[in-house]
Amino acid sequence: MNEQEAKRLCALRELVRETFAQALMVRTDTISDTADFFDELGGDSLDSLDVAVHLEEICGQRVPEEEYALCRCVEDAALLLLRLEQGSAPEAAPEEKKTVTPITRFEDTPEYAAFQQRLRTADETGNPYFLCNDSPLRDTSLHDGREILNFSSYNYAGMSGRPETVKAAQEAAAHYGCSASASRLLGGEKPIHKKLENAIAAWKHTEDAVVLVGGHSTNVTIVGIHYFSGTQKRKDAVIAKELAHLDEYLTMLRERYGFTAQHVEYGPGLNAECFRDDAEARDCALLDAAAEHIRAFGEKYPLTIEMGRFFAAPCGTFLTGVADAKCNLGVNYAVCDGGMHQVKYDGQLMGMQAPPLTLLRESADAAEPWMLCGSLCTTADVLVREAQLPPLRVGDVIALGRCGAYSVTEGVAVFLSRDMPRVALYRGGDFTLVRDRFATDALNTCRTPEDEA
Repeated sequence: MNEQEAKRLCALRELVRETFAQALMVRTDTISDTADFFDELGGDSLDSLDVAVHLEEICGQRVPEEEYALCRCVEDAALLLLRLEQGSAPEAAPEEKKTVTPITRFEDTPEYAAFQQRLRTADETGNPYFLCNDSPLRDTSLHDGREILNFSSYNYAGMSGRPETVKAAQEAAAHYGCSASASRLLGGEKPIHKKLENAIAAWKHTEDAVVLVGGHSTNVTIVGIHYFSGTQKRKDAVIAKELAHLDEYLTMLRERYGFTAQHVEYGPGLNAECFRDDAEARDCALLDAAAEHIRAFGEKYPLTIEMGRFFAAPCGTFLTGVADAKCNLGVNYAVCDGGMHQVKYDGQLMGMQAPPLTLLRESADAAEPWMLCGSLCTTADVLVREAQLPPLRVGDVIALGRCGAYSVTEGVAVFLSRDMPRVALYRGGDFTLVRDRFATDALNTCRTPEDEA
């Protein structure tokens, strides 16, 4: 190594050290050149993925996975970066790109097409389901007085109708009864259970065996992975890190256990802005950034996205009327007929932040600060601590926007037996009432037979 290469290697060591420190949230002076990233520094696979992303930013090219997997310390990573800069590291094989065809109608799904084909087959050949058998289910069975071949039984060993099996079952029923009367866990254990498990374990040359309660259980399998790691994420880098971790996990399942996910469902948990004037623009920018990572992941796996709060939050509006208005000690108060039990915003404790507000009447008066309070008997029932609105009067209706996430379903709606509000859907200028207002006092009231009479 010449002097110029030695200087560059020294500079790369410091860059890698800073990258390690950032990923592990430790000081750079605690990381030596040879300290093992996992065993000595306490890093994990997610931290390692974060480091890999930053190393690619440093060298301006893709870091081969097979090369990066050998990097355990600052020195290893710095030498790899130097080789990449000199063009001596092997090129990674390009990944095969898959074409993803979007499905927008349920009728276009492969599952629906397969179901329709089964229905057509049943119309042509007769319904094969719920056939009544008049004999033990073996390779053949008796149906409507005819002996037919049976391909649907899980009597795999053919022991169900054998005389010795029937005799043993009769003797067991006479001794133990016709029912376990409880699960094995809670008192249904019988000596024959353990005897059978010991016999199976000896046959399979293993320490022990467990007999399951139901033949179908042996055929139960996992078809996919559901991954949701939280909500209110504000950086697309977190999405990229999670998807890289999920990709790593699915790869491990495939290579180690031979399991290939037929379906992957991912909840990115994107942040839903509710209190900023530029909420819509910020939501769109975050979605655009995250979409790049999600789209790349969807090219490798059959993917479904669960958008949750991010999708639902902008779609809801809460209407509440002003029941009283007054000024006390220089503070304008508006007591509303709705309250914190009916509308919920994440991160708005005691109304400290203001969602989009609209007074549903025209007013030429200048806006002034108002405290919007609910009608519950608690000082915590504050919708907005400082709302900029024109002078309010009894009967005014105020609209609180961007409350479509959890407002109806997560609030303490039956608190103090308050009435449930109406819920309506709005589309194309028309309203559709989906739930009328109704009283909840009956839910919290004890009724006697005399009351019912």
